[in-house]
Amino acid sequence: MLKVITSAHEKLTVAASSATLVNPVSSGSAGGATFALVQILDANIRYRRDSGAPTATLGTQGLQNSYILLTNIDMMRDFRAIREGATSAVLEVEYYSGVPEIWEGQFILPPPSTVTSLTVPTAIVPTGGIAAAGGFTVSGRVFHTGGAPPQVSTDGTDATPVATETYIAEVFIPANVTLTGVAVMNGSVASGNIAIALANSTGVVVASSASTAMSGTDAYQRIPFSATYAAVGPATYYVLQQIDNATARVNMHTFGNFGASKKTGETYATFTTVTPPTTFTTAVGPIAGLY
Repeated sequence: MLKVITSAHEKLTVAASSATLVNPVSSGSAGGATFALVQILDANIRYRRDSGAPTATLGTQGLQNSYILLTNIDMMRDFRAIREGATSAVLEVEYYSGVPEIWEGQFILPPPSTVTSLTVPTAIVPTGGIAAAGGFTVSGRVFHTGGAPPQVSTDGTDATPVATETYIAEVFIPANVTLTGVAVMNGSVASGNIAIALANSTGVVVASSASTAMSGTDAYQRIPFSATYAAVGPATYYVLQQIDNATARVNMHTFGNFGASKKTGETYATFTTVTPPTTFTTAVGPIAGLY
């Protein structure tokens, strides 16, 4: 890292007309500065670094409590800023001589300068979800209904299904993941057929399976979707389960603080939009996990 020296400081109020930095203009080179760090306080701004005049709706948005790095004297001279709303912003500007260390798109300044944590004034909404960190992958195998996987094969209650009912349990997906299907925990009798589906947080069905013969007792059975589903997270989803007969038994949650309910008047293997449950009803939420 090259040595970086603070060469000047300035405080600038940004109001309803385009404002420029004073030091690069008045001193010619801001006292030998080679770059500047601009902290935005009190309100959002719009800014440009090409000498063009920004407006309240034109220019790059600078959020309150964020920072702007101006990496050369021309950029400092050409910097223009205006407030975005009715509240004026304050810019705290430090000028430096030397070269900042650049690492993976971020800059690091040595003492005495300290860059504090960033405060975002509104919620961040990742419409595309959040991918796995570090180029790795996410597995759905640890995403269980109610966040409560069984510990032994006798967990849950051995429930008797009704062929015209859909059984619903909430499941949380914390990151983007490609899902193959749902692993359901069958009860003491495997009889007839089973179908599963996944609904999003609004209750709309986003993936479903074909009717599949039940297999195995007091054990997990993996039921694949008709096609893999790319789930976006973090978000709440719901596992839906149907069985075509009353001889079979399925394991259901008996206790919890998550959404669990059932929908009556259904046709087996035909999943419809459900009302997302917000309270827990015992013995109707399937014990299941994703995969």
